[in-house]
Amino acid sequence: MQTRDGIRYLAGIGAGWVFALLGTFLLLLSVRNFRWHADAQFIGAWFDRKCEIASGIQSPKILFAGGSNVQYGIQAELFEAGLGKPAVNFGLHGALPLDYLIKRTKEVANPHDVIIFAPEYEYFFRDPSEFNLTTMRYLAADDQDFLLLKNPFDLLLTIPADILWARFFHNPILINAQNHQKLKDHLTTFNTNGDRQWTSRERRTDREFQRLHRAKPTELATSVQSERAAHFPAQELLDFHEWCLNHKIQFIACYPNTMRFPEYSAPESQEFLAELSKFYRDHHIPNPDLPDDAFLETDDFFDSVYHPHQEAAYTRTQKLLSTLKPILQP
Repeated sequence: MQTRDGIRYLAGIGAGWVFALLGTFLLLLSVRNFRWHADAQFIGAWFDRKCEIASGIQSPKILFAGGSNVQYGIQAELFEAGLGKPAVNFGLHGALPLDYLIKRTKEVANPHDVIIFAPEYEYFFRDPSEFNLTTMRYLAADDQDFLLLKNPFDLLLTIPADILWARFFHNPILINAQNHQKLKDHLTTFNTNGDRQWTSRERRTDREFQRLHRAKPTELATSVQSERAAHFPAQELLDFHEWCLNHKIQFIACYPNTMRFPEYSAPESQEFLAELSKFYRDHHIPNPDLPDDAFLETDDFFDSVYHPHQEAAYTRTQKLLSTLKPILQP
């Protein structure tokens, strides 16, 4: 009898947790277009601006896609001037899932466009079922439809336990008048091609230098074979490439602009880079870029390993233009 009562007691607790998690999940998904956190405000605003820029440029166009390594490290304006073809910097935010970056890129791409895709290295080691804080703050506020396509069990476990309760409401940085003005000023830093315009070398302060001093290598330096096998996003990349072919869009894969570390010369890192190059080659994905071309020195960065300053972005873009020009203007 006591055993049966114990089972009922545990079952009751379990059912209570399930209903609580489900209720929290449904409540979160119902908060449409309500950006309660400064992170979500900033990301949502620049996504809107990038989409506005890309949608306003006539096709055929060149579309640079990826995370912040593209947003900070590429100057589409130089490609437009060098090729006489409209070009857009559609670099978004590397903290968001790879399939979400692909989804947003598809939304602004048209037949006969060219997509130059440079995903950050973390995407090749990150478990796609995991959602980080930045991801959830933005998606929960602005794109619940994307969340509904995900495994509900992953979301139920991730949102309430790690995000909604522990971090959303623990000392939240809510949008206020000061942040709102910063947001307005922030949007003026993009030119008509979507390039960043305020991250020059001279603008770096002690804060930026401190962040650069604390910078560490990415997973590229610490990967192991099992991690590569588990998280390499082969299917996502192949599906994206096939989608481009079906829509008469030229797809080119490039390496992300990132800070050079001695660890990247280690055999493990070089092995992965060789595997990645072979993956592109074996699946007939154009990849004329070289990993070493995208490794820049510490002084080339503004405030993080994926944020080159404007002067370095200019040099990197000129080199990439020279590499891709024979393909884009045969």
